[in-house]
Amino acid sequence: MKLIIGLGNPGRTYAKNRHNVGFMCVSHFAKEQGIELNKKQGKAHIGTGEIAGSIVVVAQPQTGMNLSGQSAELMVKKFNIEPDSLIVIHDDLDLPLGKIRLSYSAGSSGHKGVNSIISHLESHEFTLKCFYIIR
Repeated sequence: MKLIIGLGNPGRTYAKNRHNVGFMCVSHFAKEQGIELNKKQGKAHIGTGEIAGSIVVVAQPQTGMNLSGQSAELMVKKFNIEPDSLIVIHDDLDLPLGKIRLSYSAGSSGHKGVNSIISHLESHEFTLKCFYIIR
């Protein structure tokens, strides 16, 4: 089982904000895979599906960016996910426009949402996908 968490801030005010690129990516991915984000669990909107024979949980935490770890911890425990089966998608202003960075077992680079996840899981052994694709 894999857990894919897109970081963002809930509400219409932030919907198209660059800080919500994690939400945008998860929404797009879920739509492409036929997964509906129609359940509320672990302080998040989630959807489940099967991709290439694996169960995938896709989530958008509703805690606010800086408290994303609360939601991540609840979902990791609920679904019995090992940190190395967790993928976190977030924004990164240090990247040039249109670039993507993929890393595993990396630090937060100061990103407060990622910091919160590392703190709550007491681990940084998960995959980070960082984007800066909008202005």
